[in-house]
Amino acid sequence: MTMSRLTAEQAAVLFSGKSTRRLAFVPVLMALLGMLASSPQAVEANDQSSNAKSSRVVLFSQPFCPGCMAAKTYFRDHHIAYLEFDITASQRARRTFERLGGKGTPFLVIGGQRINGFSRPIVRQRLKALGIAVNKME
Repeated sequence: MTMSRLTAEQAAVLFSGKSTRRLAFVPVLMALLGMLASSPQAVEANDQSSNAKSSRVVLFSQPFCPGCMAAKTYFRDHHIAYLEFDITASQRARRTFERLGGKGTPFLVIGGQRINGFSRPIVRQRLKALGIAVNKME
């Protein structure tokens, strides 16, 4: 995971003493920023980690995208761990999405394979190639 430096604004909030609740949030925020800073290629390169299978599914999404909601429901129902990046909330996610050839959402990267749109049979096939079994009950 990539570590980010605190900006002057973040440091001012952190050390102002105005809110101790914010202090507890900083490690979580730093972890999320580190995840966002890594590209899907970096996620895939993390194959040696104990979470290799869980981090090999990446979803680029937008709020209110029906296909994105279907993909998230599918992953949840089949207990498939994935990373999600909202391309409307992050310029970095948007640039990565565009660099990888995303044409619209949902845009998936499963085991290094890019998928524009959501298709259960294609997703099931790609997951199977990673050794992740998915029931056909749908």
